[in-house]
Amino acid sequence: MKLTALSPAFAQRASASSFVTRSPVKITCGPAPADVQHFVVPSGQQVAKAAGMFGFEQALALPWWFVISVGFSGFRIDAAKHIKPDDLVQIFSKLRRNLGGSLPEDFITWWEVLLGGEGDLLMCNGDSGYNYGSYIEDAFKSAGFSADDINKIKIWNSGYPKETEKGLINCDQNSAKIRSVIQNDDADQQNPGSSSRDMGDDGCVLIKGCDVSEHRNFEVKLFENPNGAQDNDNDFPIRVVLSSFFWYNNGVQGIPDGKSDCSLCKVNCDSCEGVPYIAAYDPTSKGYDSGNGTYTRVHRDAEIIEAMQKWMKIM
Repeated sequence: MKLTALSPAFAQRASASSFVTRSPVKITCGPAPADVQHFVVPSGQQVAKAAGMFGFEQALALPWWFVISVGFSGFRIDAAKHIKPDDLVQIFSKLRRNLGGSLPEDFITWWEVLLGGEGDLLMCNGDSGYNYGSYIEDAFKSAGFSADDINKIKIWNSGYPKETEKGLINCDQNSAKIRSVIQNDDADQQNPGSSSRDMGDDGCVLIKGCDVSEHRNFEVKLFENPNGAQDNDNDFPIRVVLSSFFWYNNGVQGIPDGKSDCSLCKVNCDSCEGVPYIAAYDPTSKGYDSGNGTYTRVHRDAEIIEAMQKWMKIM
């Protein structure tokens, strides 16, 4: 689970829950794009019948258009750096067209562009040929996107907290930060042996032995004084807190949702090693729960909630 907090300026236009869905959800479907004859969801199955074969960009843009049309405010794109920047511009151009020529006022997307030692290529050098920094902003402008619509397209700044500037346009600490999403530990880092991000002494991964008080301090800092912020009210308008779970002690990397429980095994079960079900919701939790396979529920911690609410100007 990722709890997303919005800056005061952003929250004026969207509730704190709008990253997930508008509330209440309402159908806002308009006419289907001209090259689609039929687009329905019978029995939960998405079906699209096209007049001709979809291009790559339209094939991806259509499901996103449908998600927005039924009330969702946006979506996250995992592993976005494996989609060429020019292709993403084309995909979002199709999406914008399908939405009537502009992105909705409360629209938000954020892309996972994991730097992984490739910051110069991906963010610093706009002439690298594969750049999600100044190059893609210029490409969106050339495609007719307004500055407001470009600002709705966020990128995860995986350089934060140690090298925040590496995730900014041209790797310049003074560049605009409105499109930059920041967080402390992330899901990928929880895997044994993962070296996806080097946080140095500026962050830690909770389920890898990080002390609770240390981890809490990093989460509070995310809202009170994050590394790289020059205007804390408006820089980094999307800040994410990860609530996850501890691995089960048998070495099985399964989610405690009951789907990896050996009780479901039908054949060759003698050597089964699974993960039993643990309820994700606990009404008594006050955050930082621990134990074998237990959900961390970091987002329930009172100090983190207070820091988040103060930053959002809602207390």
